Order: sequence, then C-alpha cells, then structure tokens
Amino acid sequence: MKILTDIKKYILLIITAGIITILPACSYENNSGIIYEKQEIVASLLEPYREVMIIFSSGLGSYSPVSVVNGQLIGGIEYEGQWYIEVNDESFPHIRSIQDIRDKTETVFTQSYAESAFYTWAFDRFYREIDGVLHRAVADAPNSWTWTADDILIEAITSDSFIAIAPLEWELDEWTDSVKFTFRRVGDNWRIDGVELGSFD
Repeated sequence: MKILTDIKKYILLIITAGIITILPACSYENNSGIIYEKQEIVASLLEPYREVMIIFSSGLGSYSPVSVVNGQLIGGIEYEGQWYIEVNDESFPHIRSIQDIRDKTETVFTQSYAESAFYTWAFDRFYREIDGVLHRAVADAPNSWTWTADDILIEAITSDSFIAIAPLEWELDEWTDSVKFTFRRVGDNWRIDGVELGSFD
C-alpha cells in the first residue's frame, strides 16, 4: 500500500512539474501572439499615415494653373489676404471638403490628437472652403517624415492602449532615428493618440 501511495505521489510530482514547465511556454506563446497582432496594426496604418501626411505637408493638389509673372502670383483666388488654389487632386478623388479631410485623418489618428496636431492650424488658413469649394493656401506647410514597418517594438500593452516604437525611414538628426506612438482603442479600431520623435534604444 505504501508503495502505491509513493507511486501516486511520484506521478503527481511529475505531472505538477510538467505543468510548471509548460505554463511559461504557453504564456510566452500567447504574449508573442499579442505582440505580433499589435505589430500588424502598426504596419497596417503605415500607408494611410503617409497619405494623411501628404494632406498636411505638401498639401492636396490642384488643376488650377498657378504661376509667378513679374513677381505677381497668377491663378487661384485671393481670400482674406491669402492666395488659394482649388483642391482637385487625382490621388485623393474622395477629398473635396474639410469634413472629408477630417474623415481621412481620423482613420489614422484619434480625434483629440488630430485636433491639436493638425486641425487647429490647417483649418485656420491652410485649407478653406470658399463658396462651398475646398481650397488650399499657396504657402509652406510643416515638413513630413514617415516610418518603416521593420523591427517594430511593442510595449506597455493594456486592453485599450499600447506603445509602438518604429524606426524612421531616414534619421532626422543624430538624436532622432525612431518614433514612439501611443495607440488607443477607438471602438473596434486602433488609432494613434500620441507621437514622440527621438532615439529609444
């Protein structure tokens, strides 16, 4: 009887040891799956992000002929002291109003981040609806940059947020070679809610 009891204890010990050995592996596998899922989310927003940056950097294009003759700007219209051209960009045929720009921007960024980072300046003078038609100012806009989908680092994962660190396509300077994004869940989707440039080794 004692032998049977000892055998049972030995079997239980083996099973317990097996469970202890297996559990960390399962946990690691699940964690890897979550990280991969988040990396895919970040990568999926790369092209939409580039499109939004075109809107707020180089600006939407126009069919309006604009030229400078004897120091005078020819083409477009003057509105409240600023020269504007009508937006008619073949690359963005669906964008014909400020609301269209908002809708496009909020496929990438949260509304609150977009308001502070883009809308406050862009809809003041850069983009205007004149007589119901979208126009863009003939003016300089902020420089743009973008990231690559390679070697995306994911950290600080919660149920409704995570941080992603991605390398820039090119270094802005010796202290800036990557970007840190804060992602937040918006309904069933993930959107960028914070951006920080730097070197995050």
